[in-house]
Amino acid sequence: MSSGIYAALSGAVARTQLLENISNNLSNLHTAGFKRDRLSFAAMLDDASQTRRTAGVNLNAVAESRTDFRHGTLAKTNNDFDVAINGDGFFRLRSADGSLYYSRQGTFARALDGRLINRAGDEVLSVDNNPIVLPDGAFRIDEDGRVLAAEGQIGQIGLFNPDSAQLSKVGESRFAFSGDEAAVGPAAGSQVQQGYLEQSNVNSMEEMAQLISNMRNFEAYQKAMKNYHELSIKVHEIAAF
Repeated sequence: MSSGIYAALSGAVARTQLLENISNNLSNLHTAGFKRDRLSFAAMLDDASQTRRTAGVNLNAVAESRTDFRHGTLAKTNNDFDVAINGDGFFRLRSADGSLYYSRQGTFARALDGRLINRAGDEVLSVDNNPIVLPDGAFRIDEDGRVLAAEGQIGQIGLFNPDSAQLSKVGESRFAFSGDEAAVGPAAGSQVQQGYLEQSNVNSMEEMAQLISNMRNFEAYQKAMKNYHELSIKVHEIAAF
């Protein structure tokens, strides 16, 4: 098989991965705190460019996925359990097995024992890494994250600033951190806004434009593969005489 058809196939594989990524972004258009992913095909394109000098192309190349951590807009919900971050930083969460995660999704709730949790059931941690236990009745959260009730301050929601390059998605708009937790400092200058949620940072118009463009490119690669295949058949037919 010619190197040309390998190059076309490599391009089609790349476009398939990109289309899957776009579909995932669009499916999370209305997921609070969601951060869209972007794919880079530099390595794959470099492989394709080697077809002039090598017998084939590395079809096992995997596109590099990077999360876009730009902030989404804040939408008012008037729900006291909805909390948004105005500025940089993440909430720190602790799951039932003790794992720590980071998230900007502030869809919180009160557990049966009063702990402030997210929708996955993880504890929302305070500035000193303790669970926040809400009393019965009304409460409010000020811009510094202090949780206030009739009996006074009962805790302060922590905002932390891990290196985003060391964050990886684990679902439910949460991120696992691969670095040293002890080195993660507070998110200075950021504020907490009760009754708001940060929206997904997916831009539907941009994603749809990319979707259309990549569908066209995918079709072009398919056509190229078909042409190379037909040419290969003709070459073999001529060689048979």
